[in-house]
Amino acid sequence: MNSFVFLGVAIVVASQGGDVPLRQGTFHFTNSTEHLASELFETAMEWMDLPRANTPCGSKTCFESFYQQEDEEVITVRRRVRDVSYEIATLFETATPFWNDDLAGRRSAFVALSVAFWETRFRGYVDDGRCNDPVWRKSAQAGKLMKLGTCDGGNAYSIFQVHYKCSVRSECMQEAVNRMRYSIHYFGDLRGYTGEKPVFEGKSSYFPKSKQRMDSALKAAKSYLH
Repeated sequence: MNSFVFLGVAIVVASQGGDVPLRQGTFHFTNSTEHLASELFETAMEWMDLPRANTPCGSKTCFESFYQQEDEEVITVRRRVRDVSYEIATLFETATPFWNDDLAGRRSAFVALSVAFWETRFRGYVDDGRCNDPVWRKSAQAGKLMKLGTCDGGNAYSIFQVHYKCSVRSECMQEAVNRMRYSIHYFGDLRGYTGEKPVFEGKSSYFPKSKQRMDSALKAAKSYLH
């Protein structure tokens, strides 16, 4: 799995369009699903660190800097993350959770969200498949954006960076979730998903990418428990 670059300019800008309503769009959910989607969206926005309007970095310069790096507006990113949050929440209405005691699939949903964030930061050129298009990869825009991440040379698909050829987000998400579940079932973490080598510290070892994704997810999920 490919970890994308996190550049400073991408985490200090405000949303020019203000809030993205959580109920906006054509989605229809049960109350529990919508509640989980809201938690996922709020968490992703905290991770992305894209402040709302009327913040210290609410100037035109901030928005221009963000667009120069990402080739898309901040509000577009927020809308995409909102949609992804809803789709993850909806998936776990019926998907088997990663743990037997995760009856509502909440922790599992946060893990899926965390993987997408740390793998690609929900970037548009990855989500819409441009990163896997051989023609686009030769373009000037690709030369600019692939400095942020190359999708493992075009072989890793979607914001989840699965090495599985899928064409739409829902298909990629289902495949990614299945692989996360398999890894957690057999290893207790995401090492089977990240495909990384262990880092040794004395007599112990750990898998940094797996730990990063799991720790972020479980900390966020726990923060919403009352």
